[in-house]
Amino acid sequence: MIKSLSQALPGTKSDSIVPVPDRSGLRAALENTDGSVTGFLERLVGESIDARAHHHVIVAPASNGLNAPEGETLLQRVATLWGRRSGSAYVYAESLIATNRLPARFCHRLESSIDPIGRILDEMGIAVTRNTLV
Repeated sequence: MIKSLSQALPGTKSDSIVPVPDRSGLRAALENTDGSVTGFLERLVGESIDARAHHHVIVAPASNGLNAPEGETLLQRVATLWGRRSGSAYVYAESLIATNRLPARFCHRLESSIDPIGRILDEMGIAVTRNTLV
């Protein structure tokens, strides 16, 4: 089991704990989030975030949690979200994306830029929604 980002990606400068100077900073980030991890993290750490993808694979899992029919192809992506200014690795992120539900421009940008998923969705005007699982 991975306990920290440093274990997942040797040589990173993070122990996967984001230092927050006081609770008001965390509260402000939570209250002003757009629903994306990108937006929340940028508000929390006070710098722009870039993504470094490690893994982009098309998969067709039987069970996917996206209400996609069995056998539908999905993009499985693994990336680390880094501080643009600090170079700090903040988040190790795994995503499963139903690309056929998104514009082709989204998929192209995801594969060809350092922009995180949340920034691309926001700039393309695609709403982010979340469901509490517990």
